[in-house]
Amino acid sequence: MKNIIITGANGQLGKVFVSHLLESKKYKIYALDVSFTNLEISTDLLECIVIDITNEQEVVNFFKSLENFDCYTKIIGFNH
Repeated sequence: MKNIIITGANGQLGKVFVSHLLESKKYKIYALDVSFTNLEISTDLLECIVIDITNEQEVVNFFKSLENFDCYTKIIGFNH
């Protein structure tokens, strides 16, 4: 099973991308975002992690906690 990290997983595009990947049941998804609302997916293949990727120490700690990962996808944006 492949391990995939997705930042911005709670945004419009992120939610669709996470759902699409989970349908295949081939991936363990680490979904990262500053908050999670209305992400109505419940599966052992999804781990939602609240993290501020502008905080260097939070990011370092997260990556240190992982044994390995196969893909990192950055789907982020800023609300104005």
